[in-house]
Amino acid sequence: TGVSAQNTEEIPGKWIEILRELMPRVSRVAFIVNPYNPLSKRMSARLKQVADSAGIKLIVLDASKSEDFPIAFERVRREAQAVIVMPDPIAVGNRQAIAE
Repeated sequence: TGVSAQNTEEIPGKWIEILRELMPRVSRVAFIVNPYNPLSKRMSARLKQVADSAGIKLIVLDASKSEDFPIAFERVRREAQAVIVMPDPIAVGNRQAIAE
């Protein structure tokens, strides 16, 4: 599925809500985002607002090409308890690497 400009305000709240249900004590969440996606800044800013209000540290990691995902996930393993990957054609094209 994709993300449209109409739902950038609601989706980050749902992501954090779901994470809290699955991991009530989560305190550090990585957000992997393609910085060239026109919605990435808006989505990152909104997710940071929601995370801050929930007491969660948000770690934003850029991934604009396939080679970026292993580097991003290495940081996720070191620095975060959970990860959210922004829906994007680059992410969809790397879904196998993300799933692993």
